[in-house]
Parts: sequence; C-alpha cells; structure tokens
Amino acid sequence: MPDGRATTPTSAGGGSPRRPLVVVLVAATALVAGTALLSPTGGPGDASAVDLVLGHPVVVGVVRTVVVVLALFLVASAVARAASGSWVRRVGPVDASAEVVDVASDSESLRGDLARAEAEVTRLTGELAAAVDLLDQVVDTSSRIGRPGEEEQR
Repeated sequence: MPDGRATTPTSAGGGSPRRPLVVVLVAATALVAGTALLSPTGGPGDASAVDLVLGHPVVVGVVRTVVVVLALFLVASAVARAASGSWVRRVGPVDASAEVVDVASDSESLRGDLARAEAEVTRLTGELAAAVDLLDQVVDTSSRIGRPGEEEQR
C-alpha cells in the first residue's frame, strides 16, 4: 500500500477473492428461479386474491431468491466478522472493546494484590509457627518447674 489505496488479496488463480461468492449467488438465483417457474402451483378455484398473488410462480421465486441471498449474506457476514475479530468487540450497538480493556487492567491490578496477599500469608504463617514453638517451650518449661504453691500443698 505505498500509494495509500487498500488492496485486496487474490486467490491462487489470480482472480478476485469474491468470484466464488458471485458464482454461488448466480447459481443459487438460477436454481431458485428455475424451481419457481417450473414448479406447479394450485389452481385458481376458490382461492382468495392474496393466495393468487402469493401463489404466483414469480412471487414464489422472488421470495425464495431473497431468502437464499439473505442466508448467504448472514453466513458470509458472520465468517468475515469472526475472521477479522470484530465479532467479539462489537455486536450490534454494543461496543465491548473498552470494557475488555478495563477488565484487562483490573486483572493485572488484582494479580498484584494477590501476590502481595500471598506474601503476607507466608509471613504470617512463619510468625504463627514461631509463636507456636515459643508456646510449646513455655508449656514444657512450666511443666518441668511446676506450678507455684504445688510443693507447699504436698
């Protein structure tokens, strides 16, 4: 992009990357149109005007074509969004990219808090062990010495 214009990647055959999509759309349109025009419809016996209009082969063909094109568009759009990574950041009017950045910074802050808390727990565990050892020494010493006044009562 030395001249500032966006370029599109080409396939191995040198053609446009959109060519297969166009071929699929044309084939789907031809299939739907052929099916709509060649399929039999109900007779005009006691059908209402709405039934006659919606039952006409051209209307059926157009509706089928619209449904196929819409389905292909939705699939292609979902694939393109997933490939570009924008599916996660933005869905409709909701833009989550700022919230994701906030979560990442909160995560780093919480990791720091966790490391400090683990260091404090380790320090307090050492102090508790020292206090228990000291208490054991006091109990051992007091049991060897005896309680004051025990000698006098005997």
